[in-house]
Amino acid sequence: MTLPHPYFEKGSPSVGRRRLLVISYRFPPDATIGSRRWEKLAHFAVARGWSLDIITRQPAEDEADPARMSALPSGVRVYVVPQPRLWLEGVEDWAWRMYRDARIGRRRQADTNREGDGTALRPAERPLSLDRRDIRWPPTRVRELLRLYWVLVEQAHYAAWARGAVALGTRLVREEEHAAVISSGPPHMSHEAGRDIAEQQGVPFVMDMRDLWSLSPRLHEHVASPMWFRIAKRYERRAVARASLVVANNEPARRALIQAYPAAADHIITVLNGADDYPLPETHHDACFRIRFAGTIYITSDVATLFSAVRTVIDEMALGPDDLRVELVGPINNPETATIGALAHAHHIEKYVSVGPLLPHAAALEFLAGASMLVIFSGFGAVTLPAKTFEYVRFEAWILAQGEPGSALDVMLQGTEADVVSPSDVAATAAAIRRRVEQYRAGIRPSPVIGDDRFSRARQADILLDALDTVTRR
Repeated sequence: MTLPHPYFEKGSPSVGRRRLLVISYRFPPDATIGSRRWEKLAHFAVARGWSLDIITRQPAEDEADPARMSALPSGVRVYVVPQPRLWLEGVEDWAWRMYRDARIGRRRQADTNREGDGTALRPAERPLSLDRRDIRWPPTRVRELLRLYWVLVEQAHYAAWARGAVALGTRLVREEEHAAVISSGPPHMSHEAGRDIAEQQGVPFVMDMRDLWSLSPRLHEHVASPMWFRIAKRYERRAVARASLVVANNEPARRALIQAYPAAADHIITVLNGADDYPLPETHHDACFRIRFAGTIYITSDVATLFSAVRTVIDEMALGPDDLRVELVGPINNPETATIGALAHAHHIEKYVSVGPLLPHAAALEFLAGASMLVIFSGFGAVTLPAKTFEYVRFEAWILAQGEPGSALDVMLQGTEADVVSPSDVAATAAAIRRRVEQYRAGIRPSPVIGDDRFSRARQADILLDALDTVTRR
């Protein structure tokens, strides 16, 4: 049987090397954050004597960065499976354009008629995500019915891609004799594809969960329906049952998985994303104490806590806008980000706050290099660990992390100089900021939180590859 030609291959085919098949919807040239984990792990796997075949999705042009392909190591082949387009999605796109155009027209008219000086931004109409505890069943409102529909469309969307990945992956494993099949999600239907291939071909299956699946503490608002969890549990249960190794990306997530699947406890491990060692821009501090954040804001209350604390410190220390600044950059179309101006106005600190658009990675690093303090918001919940954490800990900046005791952030940063505070604790947040401002004004400058290799990607890769050697030998 003739195998399809790889989308990308560096160097000649490896002879006599052990081979892995990795199913990951996100992988270069996809430039989204989810592609980075196996893009980086590929280097360490090749150094250990593995060759990798990657099955991924062909990304849209606005999500692609072809330059990242050239940095992949020799011994990696990338195959792409197109994302089939459902006819329902075409109908939805048309309906959404019609609705959006009408809505923009109404808003422009409302803005024309609105009185006031315009200092407060319009609050977001709905949040970006919902807490699991706030997701109700049965659906009683139109929006809840729409969420149920979108769950089913999303499921069909990713299942269609997974079927294509199974068809290609089965051929590759049959012809190339791969030692194991590894899936990486989200999107989590990659796990269903990996399980199916491994089961058909009788090879070990490794389930790499970059985020929790059925145990997720929050969902994006448009799919925040109990049906999402029911579907996830059905697929997750059989994937975990088939897996020779289940990988969580932080310790609280591993504990949650063990509690849900005690029979699999002996082969559920933790492998952090890890910090890379690429060069960072030179630190540039000035007289102003700058609190900075770059990325997506998921929960408005996180920002409200920060702003309340900043207001307290400003009043107690009689600080002006040249003494302290809060500077945030991120997706400007994020509903949560749209409330930042209104929150700053409500706390009377709009002269101290600036909000900018999402920056390219190099520009974002330059922005972070000018921070006196970097903020890590709580993100998607206590069992999630924002990927930016591993970047922030390398900068010469104090870290202010929002995390409850025992949360993934708290566990990771224990024993470091980072200030970890509850997302709702204004007093503790203000105390941490005040202490750092006093140190800064006394001429003390921060050092990187990371002082050893405990967070390095190389060390985390060793944990995974050691476990993989055990699985494949078994």
